Amino acid sequence: FEAKIRKLEQKETFLQHRLDKPFESQLGVQAIVENKRSLYGVHDAVGRLFTPHDKFEIAIQTALAAAMMHVVMEDDEAAVGAIEFLKKNRSGRATFIPLTAVRARYVNDDALLICQHDSGFMGVASDLLDCDERYDTLNKSLLGNVLVTETIDDANRLSKKLNKQFKIVTLEGDVIHRGGFMSGGYQRNNQTSILGRSEEHTSELQS
Repeated sequence: FEAKIRKLEQKETFLQHRLDKPFESQLGVQAIVENKRSLYGVHDAVGRLFTPHDKFEIAIQTALAAAMMHVVMEDDEAAVGAIEFLKKNRSGRATFIPLTAVRARYVNDDALLICQHDSGFMGVASDLLDCDERYDTLNKSLLGNVLVTETIDDANRLSKKLNKQFKIVTLEGDVIHRGGFMSGGYQRNNQTSILGRSEEHTSELQS
């Protein structure tokens, strides 16, 4: 019994550490976010601007993939300034998304009609989260043409119906990419996600 308690305490410590230092493995991102008040035009990491609806966190996390750690900037001038800051301080690298550069992507009406008549279809990824309206175009740019299904079998069936033209993710985080490549398998659920954990949200969790 004591061993179980120790194990739970260790897991709690690990998760709290991940909350406190979500960018520990991304030194460039961490440097920018920590210095956002002294830099022009820094918004936040993508993942901290989107809050998935219940049960869709793994799907959204998988759909965003590496883009979760990209830093959203006001414009290209802000992105250039951030890159110069990282170089000057030798603080690592990061990928930046100027809001002025993003363009919305959509699923065309014909494809959407096919999706809506498929029993495993859960929705378009961009519709399965909440975000501030100023990030609507960013949301549509990253997730507006990504489909979500319940299972990998559903994803495979739908992908074939759509001639493998769309990226499809499942509730468990399996993926069928455009063209038919697949990713999936077993993943230990021992990592916290930065999704929806803005500075304000994180401070609420810790209070």
